Amino acid sequence: MIINNSKSPKVSIGIPVYNGEKYIELALDSLIKQSFQDFEIIICDNASTDKTEEICRSFQSQDKRILYHRNPVNIGAANNYKKAFQLAKGQFFKWMAHDDKCSANYLEECVRVLEDDPDIVMSFPRFVLIDENDNPFPLIDKNTYATPEGRIITTNLKRNFMSVHPSERYWEVLYQTTECYEFFGLAHRDIIEKTSQHDAFYGSDKVLLCELAMMGKIKEVPSATGYFRIHGEQSQSLKSSKERAEWISPDLNYGAFMSRVKCVQGYYHSIFAYPISLSERFKCLWTLMIWSINLSNWQSMLREVLRLKLNFKKPLQNAEN
Repeated sequence: MIINNSKSPKVSIGIPVYNGEKYIELALDSLIKQSFQDFEIIICDNASTDKTEEICRSFQSQDKRILYHRNPVNIGAANNYKKAFQLAKGQFFKWMAHDDKCSANYLEECVRVLEDDPDIVMSFPRFVLIDENDNPFPLIDKNTYATPEGRIITTNLKRNFMSVHPSERYWEVLYQTTECYEFFGLAHRDIIEKTSQHDAFYGSDKVLLCELAMMGKIKEVPSATGYFRIHGEQSQSLKSSKERAEWISPDLNYGAFMSRVKCVQGYYHSIFAYPISLSERFKCLWTLMIWSINLSNWQSMLREVLRLKLNFKKPLQNAEN
């Protein structure tokens, strides 16, 4: 067991949640059983209407490292993610979805990587996709999963996030990162503070990864495992642009196309927001320009817009991830 005797914990874990009674106990159990114990858990409850509050307060009463914060009204996922970060005091920080789990060595391995190399701004584990009953989804190829709904998801790709060149790391995020599970890795809190964090548009997790890639190296830690749960009540299952907008923020009034535009704006902003050489900045701009004029990217955007325009009427449930 590793304990820090200083006032602030070494690690802060922010868990935004809305109506998470089905899985949040499993998530908290996986954190409490960590081999690295110098952490705090910040639960930000977005005005849940189920038993989430009861479960969280029960855990809080048994472990002083757990802080339970309840918003009086639902402020949207983006603001709730930011609230969890604002309440953190640790040197390192990670967001964790309320329905995910971590291997017992997750924090220990990821903290070690960050402490061993100051040039690394984020460390993240290998990811395993699990279903509602904790069973791993079947692999149809190396690192490629198939869900019952027909989704094909590839994880644990070999990418050059450890390059000394920001432009190469930026390229890897833009071209080789799709599901953005790395968003839930462990990073320096003061580094995250300089970013847009979880902004109020769908796809802002990839913008954050671009920002981090501009500031330093990002390292995969294959000895640690993050269990990412796929189920029908999470944000990825929301079918309409209206539902996704309501999940992000109750005040949003734009749809899928504008969210995509904001993603591109975020990719562009990240190139200029942090100090890098002029040549590296030019290479990043060139990468973004080529990515932007790639026909397949626009076709993908159009397909998503058309799909979301179906505007299925499905109530928001526990989609806080």
